[in-house]
Amino acid sequence: MIFCMFFLIFNSLAPLSLVNIAESLMVNNSHEILHGKITAKSCERFDNLIVTKYTMKIYKDGFIKKNYVNSDTVSFFILGGVIGKEKLTVPGLVHLDNEKDYIVFLEQRASLYGLSGANQGCLRVEKLPFTSEKVVIPCGRYHNSVYSLGLDKNGSYISLGSFIKKVKEIGGL
Repeated sequence: MIFCMFFLIFNSLAPLSLVNIAESLMVNNSHEILHGKITAKSCERFDNLIVTKYTMKIYKDGFIKKNYVNSDTVSFFILGGVIGKEKLTVPGLVHLDNEKDYIVFLEQRASLYGLSGANQGCLRVEKLPFTSEKVVIPCGRYHNSVYSLGLDKNGSYISLGSFIKKVKEIGGL
């Protein structure tokens, strides 16, 4: 009963999916697909749960799929965080770092954004040490579903440009 209430409350904030989501569903069902840098994070309460609110500065060319976001920043929520002595941890959900680059797949529920498919909706963008090429790396531990968007046929990371091209082809963007 408690788990069901927890899931229903969280589901109104952001979809929690532990099921692998096909690439086409991730692309087509996400309201926004954005590339940017996390500039702030804070914890707050939402329906008696603790959530972390992330603010992302979207890069000039970072609107991969755009529907509702009309500014160069967007805020979204992920379940879990710390307020005072209270802590809520949800095993498997991502924690993002300030000043790091990410691509996020966002779903909108009411006026709030959350990650599509939990961890499946977040990929880190990093420069390779010797080439300075930017590559897309899954945030979660498991390389499945949407993570294959960021991987080539051999399971290696693909470049940021190739990733964006692949997403746009899948979504007809």
